[in-house]
Amino acid sequence: MSELQPDIQPLTAEVDHAPPHIKAVYWEHVLENVPAVVEELQTSDIIGIEHTGLPEEEARLEYGRQATTYLSSTASEEEKARAADFLDTNNDRLLFEPLLGTDKKIVALDMTANHPDYWLVARQESAKDAFIASHSTGQLSQAQIDSLEDYITSSAESNAGREDVLTDQVRDLASEAESQGKEIALLLGATHTPVSHALAKEYPTSRVFIGQGGYRGGFDYDPINQAVREKRFFPEREIPREYLARFVLALTVEDVVETDEDVALFRDMTDGEVADMLVQIDEAKQNAGS
Repeated sequence: MSELQPDIQPLTAEVDHAPPHIKAVYWEHVLENVPAVVEELQTSDIIGIEHTGLPEEEARLEYGRQATTYLSSTASEEEKARAADFLDTNNDRLLFEPLLGTDKKIVALDMTANHPDYWLVARQESAKDAFIASHSTGQLSQAQIDSLEDYITSSAESNAGREDVLTDQVRDLASEAESQGKEIALLLGATHTPVSHALAKEYPTSRVFIGQGGYRGGFDYDPINQAVREKRFFPEREIPREYLARFVLALTVEDVVETDEDVALFRDMTDGEVADMLVQIDEAKQNAGS
């Protein structure tokens, strides 16, 4: 199986009516995966996209309106130009360009600021950013370990809340799609597999995994998502110190992890190589500041 060949897994629900088929497209967020993602979206009429950067409900709705206009075969050139500018601001134009003129409806999915857990998620991201900025040693102190374990545990808990929100939003889409005889695709981060598990109990559902060769056939989550996923599904397990070191490394250099090869490089490092690279990163930072 090639690196970009999706691994498609049907999940069949026993239902007594004819709801729309839902395809969950889980992908690793690197640019080289975009063509395979676009290919999987071609056959669906409605596309729901996980989008964390829209804290207000109106912003979420406006994203859907602008993206839908951009793909419309009847919108004016002026309307499409405004939509293109909007999508450029949100870094999503590259994903939608191959779908121009297809009249697909786009809906942004995710937790908004009116949800009680929204600011918990925002604080977790701030804590992660603060750790990256303050990291200054290749050795993990106990305080750092405690902080990282707290981050991973709380992220696992908040992911469950986000996935409940995503699932409820898809249920709303399914009601609309059923009345119009349309099909749905969901574009989600690969860590959110509980969404399709929940939906498969109610609707005909399939999953597609893009990146790292295909889930169960070689798909490997990056250290950050893997740590959170393991804590999500196995909360009683302790997180190994060596794994925390890889987590630190991934946080420190995540802005340069853009391809499957980069992810594999960090995943396959020995414990000693992880520690050495942390020291090298710190020395580079110190030299840059001197």
